[in-house]
Amino acid sequence: KASAVLASLDDKPSLPKKDVRQKTTLISAAEVAATEPLISVEPFSLSLQRIGSLLLIDSRSFDIALPTDRLLHSIAFALGYKHSEIEAAEVFNWPVTAGVDCVQTIDSLRLDLQAFLDGKLLTNTIDQLFLLGENSAKYFINKDSLYADFLYQKVDLAGFSTSAIIAPSLSQILADPELKRKFWLAIRDCKKL
Repeated sequence: KASAVLASLDDKPSLPKKDVRQKTTLISAAEVAATEPLISVEPFSLSLQRIGSLLLIDSRSFDIALPTDRLLHSIAFALGYKHSEIEAAEVFNWPVTAGVDCVQTIDSLRLDLQAFLDGKLLTNTIDQLFLLGENSAKYFINKDSLYADFLYQKVDLAGFSTSAIIAPSLSQILADPELKRKFWLAIRDCKKL
């Protein structure tokens, strides 16, 4: 009997197999860029200065030549760091490739810089972070926020396990005594941890 039932099942027409795979739409980078506004970012440089457990990222100024090294040393000493803890500065230039006209979305530039900072934090952890100048801060704070709204404040950085004090660049601080006073007040509680 069982063999007769099995034989009858084999005689029934089989239903077409259903394709249960999900259809995946691949979107090229060009198509993604077409959905976000493209911007042309003016070239800028960031100076990354590690001082012990402090990382200071400063927006470098091309048009103002001021003795920022002296201010940097004063900051380090005021926070309790020794001269030997001040490492050589590393410079991040945008665009990364010189002579290339760089047009991309603000979000992709933000992701590039955040990945760069994340790499720096993974290789050598820090206890304190100072983001000095608009270009050093605006790509790390919430994209809907304004840099000026966070000046002289400690801000939690989304996606990072650290917070940062946001202030004007070292060149701006040196050029304006009022900014210098506000900066010293903002960092007065940041003694070496």
